[in-house]
This record gives sequence, structure tokens and C-alpha cells, in this order.
Amino acid sequence: MNTLRFFLLLVLFSGTVFSQGSNIYDLNQCIKIALENNPDVIGSKSQIRARDAELTSAFGDYLPQITASSSYRRQLNNVRTYTNQAGFTFENSPDSYSIGVNASLDIFNGFYREANYTRVQKSLEAAEYNIIQTEEEIIRDVYRNYITVIMNFQVVQTRKENLELGKKELEKISAQFEAGITPVSTVYTQEAEVGQREIDLINAENEFYKSKAMLLMVMGLNPLAEVEFMESSVPNRVSNDEISKFRQETGTMNSAVSLAMENRYDIKSAEASLDIAESSIKMARSAYMPTLAASGGWNWGHTELNNFNDFGNYSVGISLFVPIFTNFNPNYQIQNAKVNLEQRELDHFRLEQAIRNEIKSVFLNLQAAEKQIEITEKSLRAAQQSYDSMNERFDLGAANITDIFLANNQLINAKINRINAVYSYYLAQKEILYSIGKIK
Repeated sequence: MNTLRFFLLLVLFSGTVFSQGSNIYDLNQCIKIALENNPDVIGSKSQIRARDAELTSAFGDYLPQITASSSYRRQLNNVRTYTNQAGFTFENSPDSYSIGVNASLDIFNGFYREANYTRVQKSLEAAEYNIIQTEEEIIRDVYRNYITVIMNFQVVQTRKENLELGKKELEKISAQFEAGITPVSTVYTQEAEVGQREIDLINAENEFYKSKAMLLMVMGLNPLAEVEFMESSVPNRVSNDEISKFRQETGTMNSAVSLAMENRYDIKSAEASLDIAESSIKMARSAYMPTLAASGGWNWGHTELNNFNDFGNYSVGISLFVPIFTNFNPNYQIQNAKVNLEQRELDHFRLEQAIRNEIKSVFLNLQAAEKQIEITEKSLRAAQQSYDSMNERFDLGAANITDIFLANNQLINAKINRINAVYSYYLAQKEILYSIGKIK
């Protein structure tokens, strides 16, 4: 009995540890979960199956149609019928049977089936491109929100350190007051400063929790779930070598535009839509063309299930259909297809313009982030030196508490600006990779 209890406790404890471990996600896990849970991706994949079936159907237009039929009929009333053959009279049987196997093949239908096959094939390609584009947008959104979470976490840590430092300073100032070195006003001022730092920490934690909820929503998970995200998934430093290397990989704005036009799947989908519209025009024009079809079969009919050779017959045929007047319907269909093509061309042009504007914007963001990296590094170094110097002067009595507060605020702002600059740079990197179609 004790062994059973120990085993159950061990299983329960193991399950608890595993559950805790499973609630810590790194960046790759977040991307994987988001791709699996996104309803747009799930719905698009079901559309792919429908497009596959439609493509198979379009291919079937090149194949012959084969049908088989059979029937049985019996006369139920009492009326008798007779047949006179070669001077002999025969009573007809009330039963009749028939069997037939027939096939038909469209030889030429004005290139309709060729245009239709191309249309369906491009529709399938466009659907596949749309899925990939949606997946890349999800990856970008996960990057955005994950980086924001880690950035806010760093801000929270900075605010916590600042609060702990303020509390230690309050203890030191309180001891100095008790020793008669510092006036009581300095203690009150430091207490007010500690309260302000607590408020700053609460605000920072609020932003951190909201960013976590947003990331969970992007992942398709419950925003109320208690989870943690690995800080190490995003570096907290940016080196000059990394900046130079990324610049060499992305090149200039013009080269980035060329890469985007080659790699982005929304452009590929738009180009497939142009092909679809052109195929629709060809399909509409086929109504003016003649059609040619061949047919053949074997049919049998008799009052008994015998004499298949005597009563069966084979047939072959060919038919030509030439439209002369079709009530202007083809012209209407052609004009509609042309208008649709013009709309797709305009959509393609708008998309190209949007991509060019997007690339310019993200390159400007990257330039700003690079400058912020350099500026915040110098600013943080100067603010740290100013605070250390002011702290020494305060201990010697050469500076007052207000000077310390000013130096500390400058230092905290410099640290937070540095955090924002580092993660803004990595976010700008991901935005550029998305814009040129290389975010994976």
C-alpha cells in the first residue's frame, strides 16, 4: 500500500514538473504554436484540398466520358401484341431488356479546357502562395510581440533594480538622520522618491503583462494563461560587426525592392491572379469557336437475355458544332473578364507600390535604430559616470538629494533608452527580412 502511494506521488510530482516546464516557451516554440493554431492557415489549407480536386476535374476534361446503362421493363396489362415476320406471327414477350456502353470525347472546344486547366492551376498556386504569405505574416507578428515582451521584461528588471537601490539609499539616509548627519527633510524626500519608483515599477509590469497577453493571443492561446518566455531567445546586445554584416546582406533599398519582387509570396499570388484573369478571357472567347466531339458505343436490346451478338450493335460518330448567333452572351462574358483583368492589374500595381513604400519605411527604421544604438551607448556611459560622481559628492556633502535624484533619473532613462534601442534594432531587422520575403 505504501509502495502504491509512493508511486502515485511520484507520478503526480513528475506531471507537475513537466507541466511547469511546458509553460516556458522560446521563440521557435511560439512561432510553431502560432502557425499550428492560426485559423486563417487552417482554413486556407482546407481550400487547397478543394483546389486540388478542381484541378483533377479540369484534367478530366481531356479524358473521354464513359457510361454504362441497363434496363428491364415488363408489360403488366393483359393486352397482347404480335409481330409478323416472313409470314409467321409471333406473340411478343411482355419482358424487354437493354444494355449499353457508350463513350464520348471532346476533340476540340475552342481551347476552353486548356484555358480552364491553366486557370485552375494558377488558382491552386495562388492559394498556396497565400498560405505561405499568411505564415510569414504570423512569423513577423510573433517576432514583434516576442521582442516587445522581452523588452518590457528588461524594463521591469531595470525598474526593480532602481527600486531596490532607492530602498537601500533610504536605509542609508535614515541611518544618517538618526546619527544627526542628515536633516529629516532628506528622509522624506527619499521616501517620496521610493514611492515614485514603486509606481514606475507597477506601470512597467502592467505593460509587460499586457504584452504577454498579446503574444499569447497571436499564438492562438488563452491570454489569461500563466506562461513564461525565454529571455535568451533574443540577444540583449548589438555589436558593430553584426550591424555591418546585416547591412551587407540586405544591400540598398533598390536591391531590397528587387529581392521583394522576386521572393514575396503576395506578389507571386498577385501574378497568379493576372494569369487567372487572362485565362478567363480565353475561356469566354472559346464560345465563338466551333467544337468537335467523337462518340462511340455498343447497345443491345431484346426480350430475353440471349442473342447478344444478333441483337447488339456498335456505333461510332463525330459531331461538329458551329455557333452562329449566341444572343451576345459571349461578348458580355469577354467584357466582364477584361474588366476583371484590369482590376487585377491595378491590384498588382498597388501592391508593388505598397511594398516599395514598406521597404523605404523599414530601411528608415533600421537607420534610426542603428543611430540609437550608438547614441544610447554613449548616453548610458555618460549617465553612469555622472551618477557615480554625484553619489560620491553626496557622500562628501558637496551635493544635495535633488542632485542625486536628477542624476539617477538620467541614468534610469539612459538604461531604458538603451534597452529600447537594442530591441528596436532587432525588430527592424525582422521587419526588413519580412519585407524582402526572407523571414523564416
